[in-house]
Amino acid sequence: MFKFLAAVPQLWLRVLIEVGISFAAVFLVRLLSRKIRFRHALGHLPGPEPPSWLWGSEWDVYVSEPGKIYLDWAEKYGRVYKFRGALRSMMLTITDPRAVSYVLGAEHAYDYPKPKGARAWFKLLVIKSPLYKLGEGVLYAEGEEHAHHRRTLSPAFNLQATRNLCSIFVDCASKAVEKWTEELDKSPEASLEFDVQYWANRISLDTFGLAGFSHDFDTLSNKKPTGLAAVLDSLTDSNASFSSFVLHALLFTFPSILKAPGRRRKMLGRAREAMSEITTRVWANAKQRGEDDGGKTILEILVDADSENELTEDAIAAEMMTLIFAGYETTSCVISWTLHELSLDPSLQARLREEVSANPSDPSFDDLYEDDKLPLLDAVVQETIRLHPPILELHRVAAQSGTIPLSTPLPGTPGQPASDRLFVPRGTLIAIPLNVMQREKSVWGDDADKFRPERWIEYNNQREREKASGKTHLGAERRLMAFSEGKRVCIGKTFALVEIKAVLVILLRHFTFTKARDIEDFVSFVVRPRVKGEKKSTLPIRVGKVV
Repeated sequence: MFKFLAAVPQLWLRVLIEVGISFAAVFLVRLLSRKIRFRHALGHLPGPEPPSWLWGSEWDVYVSEPGKIYLDWAEKYGRVYKFRGALRSMMLTITDPRAVSYVLGAEHAYDYPKPKGARAWFKLLVIKSPLYKLGEGVLYAEGEEHAHHRRTLSPAFNLQATRNLCSIFVDCASKAVEKWTEELDKSPEASLEFDVQYWANRISLDTFGLAGFSHDFDTLSNKKPTGLAAVLDSLTDSNASFSSFVLHALLFTFPSILKAPGRRRKMLGRAREAMSEITTRVWANAKQRGEDDGGKTILEILVDADSENELTEDAIAAEMMTLIFAGYETTSCVISWTLHELSLDPSLQARLREEVSANPSDPSFDDLYEDDKLPLLDAVVQETIRLHPPILELHRVAAQSGTIPLSTPLPGTPGQPASDRLFVPRGTLIAIPLNVMQREKSVWGDDADKFRPERWIEYNNQREREKASGKTHLGAERRLMAFSEGKRVCIGKTFALVEIKAVLVILLRHFTFTKARDIEDFVSFVVRPRVKGEKKSTLPIRVGKVV
């Protein structure tokens, strides 16, 4: 090799080759060192053998029914196991409740940040502004920057702020009622087939536009979506393809793959441009609006709370784009899956309709927020989120080497004694499959795979009896992980739950829902419904008037 370099006459070329060889050598040494560290620390863990050296088990994860392979692996390997990703990268998978609490909890959350690939994805969603010191949005941020984001956004998502927006949730749902009623009145049939997923998307986006920044996307009035709504539909309802698989498989190993040109990147650019145009129109109104006691949008509350004057148009566009992606589709999918489950159980649907119709006035914030005001509605929504979490997995990476405590000790092996603590090297990718935690039979019962909302009412009643008798609750804690927990718990959790319940109350008072087709899960950005055997996400349900 050195004779070869000596034969290169141009000095600059020799230097370039030497630097390239040096970088390659350093990369290979670091890669080998990392593999040795991981093998030594995690090699004793059980897990599936990768069927492919190139893709590991990623292809199996991608092509299987959403979340099913994690359920199968959990049954076979337990709450802590490993599997290989692309290029034999190692992924540590945990559903052990104590370990999950440690990784996501308030004390250690920033020791286990999002992987670079996930952060790079969220960075693509926003418009970067050199004037905005908070950077690229709350989903991207880590450490103190993330804490600063939370402090900035929290006034817009507290209970009083959501209470003041409750009428918008009702109004948008009522607008959908008008449209459906018009269609039914024109039809000679007693019921019609509606694509409930399409309409749930429209309700969710219009709601966020009005509640977020007094902008009416008006998608409920237009049969064909335009502007940002059209871009979001195209972006979020992406069909499975090999290119999507490659992006998914390599994202955590090579985050720079997101820089490759392609349809999805173009769509993200169009979404940012559309959001920027909207922000420009509403920015001046928010700055000029005087102080008042209520009814303010998220944007107006953020402007009022901006004591340091750090918010700019670009900053608002960045935050709003982040919040739309985080909340618009996840909320609409919960509404869709709830109506799907109710369409399969006419008896449950009738009982829920009776509960939400007992008081004919518009539901108040307290009705929707307190779980004892409309207990069956609360149970139905909770059960939907349990069985149909919008996001299947949370991903984290160990920023430093350390030990993670376990509630169930790992069994010993010839080279590793039994222990209730697991050493995790720096750089370890961690996957937390939410659907596994929310279907574990030791926690949820033998019927954990069944949609049975009554389990929540029974559980709450049991807790109340224990509390009244002074007993300590000894059973397994039932946790919904779809909103995460700790410092990264979804800041819009209350906003989303109140909106979902408001929409369901209004729709159930006016319509009946009956199964029309066989439906399956489909992963795009979130877990959407679709007709079995089809590619596009739709949820046809027969809708009729309540008589």
